Amino acid sequence: MSELHDLDGLTPSRLRAVLAVAETGSFSAAAREVRGSQSGVSRSVAAVEAVLGTAIFDRSTRSVRLTDAGREFVERATLVRAELEAAVRAARPDRRPAPRLTIAALTSVSELHLADALVGSDEGWSRLRCVEGLQSVVEQTVVSGRATIGIGDLVDVPAELVVHPLWHEPFRLAVPRGHRLARRRAVGLDDLVGEPLVGFSRDAELRTTIDRELATARQLRAPEIVVDRFRTALSIVAAGLGVMVVPAIVGRALPAGARLVELDHPDLRRTMGVLRRPDAAVSPALDALVDRLVDAVAATPDLVVDAGSTRR
Repeated sequence: MSELHDLDGLTPSRLRAVLAVAETGSFSAAAREVRGSQSGVSRSVAAVEAVLGTAIFDRSTRSVRLTDAGREFVERATLVRAELEAAVRAARPDRRPAPRLTIAALTSVSELHLADALVGSDEGWSRLRCVEGLQSVVEQTVVSGRATIGIGDLVDVPAELVVHPLWHEPFRLAVPRGHRLARRRAVGLDDLVGEPLVGFSRDAELRTTIDRELATARQLRAPEIVVDRFRTALSIVAAGLGVMVVPAIVGRALPAGARLVELDHPDLRRTMGVLRRPDAAVSPALDALVDRLVDAVAATPDLVVDAGSTRR
């Protein structure tokens, strides 16, 4: 308990003086920073060192340097001060705190396009969390209310969710650049005979969609290599270890050793969009984020953005 009582000596003004010395490397410069006297800054630092029971600064040289203990204290104290300032700003009656956003998204969307959607963001939110996973993860996260919206495939979505299409995309065949099919303008599913396949686990909705069309074309067989991430799968294709049917959206993630070939199979396409609960409160900041995500995805060749997709 005595240690907790000692914290009373760590007043905001004293902490500010310590952080100013650490930032400027000088007691005199710190005094100007806090608009006080050099002796006042010295007293504040001494008071904090008394509470800690150790020196914060090494004063043995002409420059002022942090000790090991001081460096750790300053790092943590900086975070504490930032959190305190944020708490004060959020509590002010004249300032409404920015919302915290949570979205769920297929990894093919978040892994390849979320960063582009965040570039140039006006940050109308205080924190963004993206839950990434398979279609089932996206649906469950939204149904449970842990995410306000999901970005996923709109096939067989749970009845309790409202959906809004954002874009439509065809599927392509990812092949190694030196592959016999790499120079073809388009290939059919019958061209996959004898080719080693790379695929996802049966838990993935994408695997179900691809398997259904392969079965229709009588080309269904288990993949020789099964993975969970597009970047892993595409690197395997680039290494010459197999071919893979993929949605067009992954084209921007192709490694140098792979390329996409058009599939002459119009039924192999998917519609992507927003999934949300009817009672979900969608904020302007969330709308803006989805708009930027669609803009980022729209650069993909042959991808068709749904008319009015910016309206949720």
